[in-house]
Amino acid sequence: MSALSVLYLILPFPIAFVVHEAEEIVYMRRRMSAVDKVASGIVSLEKLLAVILVTMYLLSDLPYAQELWYAMFFAFAISLFLCLARGIMARGYVPGLVSAVILIPYICMGIGSISLALPIWKMLLLAFGGYALAVANNGLAQKLGQAVSKAFRQD
Repeated sequence: MSALSVLYLILPFPIAFVVHEAEEIVYMRRRMSAVDKVASGIVSLEKLLAVILVTMYLLSDLPYAQELWYAMFFAFAISLFLCLARGIMARGYVPGLVSAVILIPYICMGIGSISLALPIWKMLLLAFGGYALAVANNGLAQKLGQAVSKAFRQD
């Protein structure tokens, strides 16, 4: 991995993730109870921790680090495109729409750069595998958040 790709593709990824998550959190927090706020905060922190750990793993240049990071990047890209699709279908604002529109050039640049290094079949495999793992991770993080918020409720 070149130093230039680290500067323009890898290091901005956690920042892009935080921007998108923050927009969703700000919108959703207005409509949540205190218990749901704790649960959503745990989910967001867990996802951010995963992004940071995978990015650090890539920068450490360990085995399968690029594939793992590519899968996470593709999962994020799919998530952004789904936000755009939801906004179009709703014909209005949905949580994450503004950041999705702003981050589309970054995502397209990233996909273009990755396409120079990987064949299309591997990109598709990593995209679907990464998105499946992201959905599973989100489900587990939500269960963890609900369990922690129940523990707070009982005290």
